[in-house]
Amino acid sequence: ESILDKVMLRKEDQERQSFHPLEVIYSLLQVLTAKEAEVIRRRFGLTERGGETLETIGAAYSVTRERIRQIEQQAIQKMKQSRGFTDAMKPVEHLVITVLQHYGGVMTKDFLLHVLLQSLEQDPVHRNAVSFIISELMDDKIDAVPISPRTVPSWKLKFSSMETVDQVIAELE
Repeated sequence: ESILDKVMLRKEDQERQSFHPLEVIYSLLQVLTAKEAEVIRRRFGLTERGGETLETIGAAYSVTRERIRQIEQQAIQKMKQSRGFTDAMKPVEHLVITVLQHYGGVMTKDFLLHVLLQSLEQDPVHRNAVSFIISELMDDKIDAVPISPRTVPSWKLKFSSMETVDQVIAELE
């Protein structure tokens, strides 16, 4: 390892130490109405209860699951367009992208969550928070790898091709 590699790894470790996904999400939830924030928390498992279905949340509000889906999408867009979004997400995006690059641009969901949450509890709420950040707030930079008989739930950088993923899988088989 070169000195530069050691410095980069140390910086990555420091970024992981200061990564608090629930704080990031809660700061972004501040721009939402109470109902929108509650829908996001319940839908994506950001409470101790875990993720809930559109139907369950809809029943609690006496609205259809389609209406809950609309509220969810509007709330996510509102968060992304908020004034503080870029500032809140910039360090998170840098960390996630750096980790993915370090591992070739593709990682299983479980392993990426494990690496990102090394200094935090690996409880479901933290795992769900990171999953929400990556899948919903970083969807312009990261894709879910389509699940197939050859893959497990994974994420990849947008610029990483599926051909690369397939090549890696073929080499491992």
